[in-house]
Amino acid sequence: MRTLLGLSLLLPIAALAAQSEGSLPTELEINIGHQKVLTVPRVLKVAVGDSAIADLRTLGNDQVLIIGASVGETTLRVWQKESPGPIDIKIRVVKLKPKPGVVPELFTSSELTLKPGEQRILIFPGMLRVAVGDAEILDVKTIGNGQLLLQAGKEAGGTTLIVWSESPRREITVHVVQ
Repeated sequence: MRTLLGLSLLLPIAALAAQSEGSLPTELEINIGHQKVLTVPRVLKVAVGDSAIADLRTLGNDQVLIIGASVGETTLRVWQKESPGPIDIKIRVVKLKPKPGVVPELFTSSELTLKPGEQRILIFPGMLRVAVGDAEILDVKTIGNGQLLLQAGKEAGGTTLIVWSESPRREITVHVVQ
């Protein structure tokens, strides 16, 4: 009997410890039209306050895909197995726009180095389509007249930017360094 009482007191403590193991962010910011994968250990159920602002998809393997649908703020509520209650995460969907003082430049190189959070506007005449290998390292938005707004991620890393235009396709190696 004494052992059962001891175990019943330990179970809630173990559940709280398990929740903090894979601590989730309290806030996430996503650009409109972009998506982010969030790993939620032992996910049981997810819900979003306003699906017009952010849409959700469960991917399996304890992953949730969050899609920025329109500008605004909403709440993502997450329930985890063996956790005492839900966890709320504030989701902010924003429009990617140039920072003041960022001047467009004609880009002719095959490599680009940026600092975390840095923005650049590059001009690619006749641009038709663009793709980026890792959106966590580099966020890209077309802003008209063959211009691309690049926003480096918060962490260092490397990725490839591919630009299709009327001239041959261009692959640009992008490095984000501290």
